[in-house]
Amino acid sequence: MKKSIDYPNLMAQISHLKNTAESVRLQEKSAILTGIKEQMSTYGITLKDLQIGGSSKVIAPQGVKTETSVKSESQVKATRRKPEAKYLDPKTGSTWSGRGKTPKWLQAALLSGKKKEKYAIR
Repeated sequence: MKKSIDYPNLMAQISHLKNTAESVRLQEKSAILTGIKEQMSTYGITLKDLQIGGSSKVIAPQGVKTETSVKSESQVKATRRKPEAKYLDPKTGSTWSGRGKTPKWLQAALLSGKKKEKYAIR
């Protein structure tokens, strides 16, 4: 007799498929990492060679020790500077760097026919 397709049966199938998929992913990941480590060893590739765009962030395969210190995400964010303000609302003192979405105070001024340059900080 054919199983009826109902919500509990579908949820059980989804759960089984998720468990199977995770098991397959872990097996494939293990094989891929082994292959990468072998190639790194064969070609003398170091973790320093794998740095992305000259940053200090290193991609380290599981179980491989890094040769350089790795900055945490909070350390990287701490070194970024806030962009300088380029526009000023003289009424409220609000500023805008010219990046991202145009603030409402400037949108309103532009809609009323004023030029953006009028609000530029010199």
